[in-house]
Amino acid sequence: MLIENFLQVKKYLPAITIKADITAIDDMLQMAESELVSDILSQELYERLLLKNEADNNLIGQCERVIAINGFLKAIPDLDLILTQSGFAVHNSEAMSPASTARVKSLTIGLQERVDSATDTLIRFLLASEKYEEIWKASAQFEKITAGIITNYSEFKDFAQYSPSVSAIYPRNYSEFKRLYSNFNLALLGEIASYLSYDYCNEIVEKLRDRDLLSTHEKYALGLIKYALCAISLNELNAGRAHIIKARAYMLKFSEAFPTFAQSPEASTVDNSDNDGAIFSML
Repeated sequence: MLIENFLQVKKYLPAITIKADITAIDDMLQMAESELVSDILSQELYERLLLKNEADNNLIGQCERVIAINGFLKAIPDLDLILTQSGFAVHNSEAMSPASTARVKSLTIGLQERVDSATDTLIRFLLASEKYEEIWKASAQFEKITAGIITNYSEFKDFAQYSPSVSAIYPRNYSEFKRLYSNFNLALLGEIASYLSYDYCNEIVEKLRDRDLLSTHEKYALGLIKYALCAISLNELNAGRAHIIKARAYMLKFSEAFPTFAQSPEASTVDNSDNDGAIFSML
């Protein structure tokens, strides 16, 4: 395990003092570590990190931070419960008073923000790292995270919170956001590919995976595509299509910057006026 004892947790949560049995926390730490492996790291990369090589200390530290905060967050609902013969009771003592519901809620919100930030930092680090490229790029986790162009929560928020159609409904934490990865891929290779071509959508995915430099025209079109992905993944189809159609019109105008799209059947078969009632004033 990357987290072997509570002292490692204290490194990332220094204000926490335990005056009770921490079995529940140990179990939740293991759950958080397993979740990190299955969602992000991959078993192969995880096994490398278990060797605790000094060269991997940066990544190990980032993983420990995610596990420590997420594990403690998961354990909070059970930490003050005692099972008695007549049912569950809330722990109390003469020396300490139970924290109010408001304070516990504030704690969990703060911890959720911290684990979201730590997870997002970890994903962006792995995406940008050449050191782990060979082992991580071959994993199903990398495939899932990069299959739909939007790869991390902070990037998703940047587009979702400024899009009027989805700003009030987008996921407010990473745990909710990660369920959208498959939605991004379906939206890209289904809805968006029908306007911009399957070949072009695959091409842009591969360019981003390989960290290729994009032209100014490509960056602009990609921004519109990401707005579309946010909307479509949250079932705001009209808003998503409006962004796709705007991207398509731009790509046709500067077709030399998008040769794969320009040579595709979709470049000549989709009518720009077919916007399904989308409101262009929101763009």
